[in-house]
Amino acid sequence: MLELAAQIGVSKRSIERNIQKLQKDKLLIRLGASFGGSWEVME
Repeated sequence: MLELAAQIGVSKRSIERNIQKLQKDKLLIRLGASFGGSWEVME
């Protein structure tokens, strides 16, 4: 997450908030286990 924050030029916390909002809006869904699973972006 730190790499993404650095590339975009925002804080790590900002990335976390955006991910949480995407999850809440059901636009980012976790598939599988916490470790070894993957993320799916919904359209």
